[in-house]
Amino acid sequence: MARARPDGYTLVIAGMGPNITGPRFNPNIGYDPINDFTHIAMIAGDSTSFVIDPALGVKTLSEFVALAKGGTVNLTVGSSGVGTMGHLSLEMLRRKAGVMKSHSRSLSRRRPLAIDLLGHHLSAAFIATASGIEQVRSGAVLPLAVTAGERIAT
Repeated sequence: MARARPDGYTLVIAGMGPNITGPRFNPNIGYDPINDFTHIAMIAGDSTSFVIDPALGVKTLSEFVALAKGGTVNLTVGSSGVGTMGHLSLEMLRRKAGVMKSHSRSLSRRRPLAIDLLGHHLSAAFIATASGIEQVRSGAVLPLAVTAGERIAT
């Protein structure tokens, strides 16, 4: 799209990956997200939520961090992929809390993240709030934190 004629007939809708994290993870990405495009509108935005398997028996983020620091339980935490908002949120949580080693494997390459979480292959995950709200409402996952500026009603 960066090389399309600027004739007003070609539009691209892109998320955070191609515009923000992609060029940071790959400096030779082949385009400049600022100068190669004319940004005309932000049409959507979503927060991510940190959700856990209710079987862990914790109810708050501080309890989850304490469980992780205790080292008595093997916690597996996921995101939808490298460079996504969930991945970056997970890294920030990991660093601020001083837990959860940074080596990880991507389960989501084989199946969707929600399937891994609901199938108890993951202890916790950062998921898009809008796409995970039904799992929260049903009690299949327990939300502990959200990246939005304010609490989100379920």
